[in-house]
Amino acid sequence: MRPIGIFDSGIGGLTVARAVAEALPEHPIFYYGDTAHLPYGEKSPSLIQSYATRITRELIRLGCGSIVVACNSASSNALDAIQAEAGESIPVIDVVCPVVDAVAARFSGGQIGVIGTRATIDSHWYQRLLEVRGFDVVTKPTPLLASAIEEGFHGGEVSDALIAAYFESGEFN
Repeated sequence: MRPIGIFDSGIGGLTVARAVAEALPEHPIFYYGDTAHLPYGEKSPSLIQSYATRITRELIRLGCGSIVVACNSASSNALDAIQAEAGESIPVIDVVCPVVDAVAARFSGGQIGVIGTRATIDSHWYQRLLEVRGFDVVTKPTPLLASAIEEGFHGGEVSDALIAAYFESGEFN
């Protein structure tokens, strides 16, 4: 059985790796956390594409039979390049499309807010996919949040305070 390659710009994607391991325990998993270049969220689309295709090549070299892009910034800025690098025989799963599918399955249009890194928000990928599904999308870059999560501050006082501060500023696009 070929391994599943999972990558993120840091350690945040380990939550995705754990979920994949629980759902598919018979599959070996190779996790690539690109901590040398994190955070991707403040990088240009071309630089994100460069990092992501290099990692994709490495995961293919290691024999991965599928690739999970566990990074919103890479999913929204480099998915086409990753898929081209992987070719038709290696499935590439991103994190954006499943989120959009889940939102559309649960809600039937209306206004929705998207927060994320500057690279994720500036790509307009979530916005385009959600608007096609009938949503009015407002967005807000939250650059400090990804760094806090990478440092282990998620689901607690620090991340809650950051989110509250971003929402209190009231400046959604």
